[in-house]
Amino acid sequence: MKKIRHLLGCALIATASALPSISSATLLNVDFGLTGQQIQSGFSGLAGTSTAASASQSFSGIGVSIQGTGNAFGFRDRGDVTGALGDLVEDFYFANSQIKLTFSGLAAGNYSFTSWFHDSSYVQSVLKINVNSVDLLTDLSATNGYSPASIGTGTVNFHSDGLGNDVVSFIETSEIRSGSAVILNGFSLKSVPEPASIALLGLGLIGIAVSRKRKQS
Repeated sequence: MKKIRHLLGCALIATASALPSISSATLLNVDFGLTGQQIQSGFSGLAGTSTAASASQSFSGIGVSIQGTGNAFGFRDRGDVTGALGDLVEDFYFANSQIKLTFSGLAAGNYSFTSWFHDSSYVQSVLKINVNSVDLLTDLSATNGYSPASIGTGTVNFHSDGLGNDVVSFIETSEIRSGSAVILNGFSLKSVPEPASIALLGLGLIGIAVSRKRKQS
């Protein structure tokens, strides 16, 4: 019994050590902005004109399209912004009412989605993030005041059935100033393993530990 407890303990330690490597895998980092923008290091760019209602591109087999609704939309570049995320937050896509970000080609599974909202010149709307018609994050403040220094960000987790498109919507819920908009600087999309996969890893490690112990005996 003592030997079994020892083996289980070793397997659990090994599982815990392996968790960081399987906890998530970055699939996409995308930086939105006006054509000719500076792209954040480690990101791919998706750009368009100042009056573009939509834009789309494929990244490693995953399709990404962005579309805005309202009486104004398009891409902007506010010039150089300093800081670690300077190239990401100095440019963006905006719409006066709602932005829809559509993914095609996602495999069935769980995902973590992080997005950034910043306009270095103006305060922006309060918004909510909705994925596949389900509200996941509400009362999200983007940036407050004129020439704001803060960067709004939001992270949501969702499941894709892998059968069709997955739609992330950024919806204005409160207008801070007349004409304020929903903005999107960029996003990071990561895959997250199923809890069952982690459990199977632990069982597999226990089996290996038991097998090794038997051979040693």
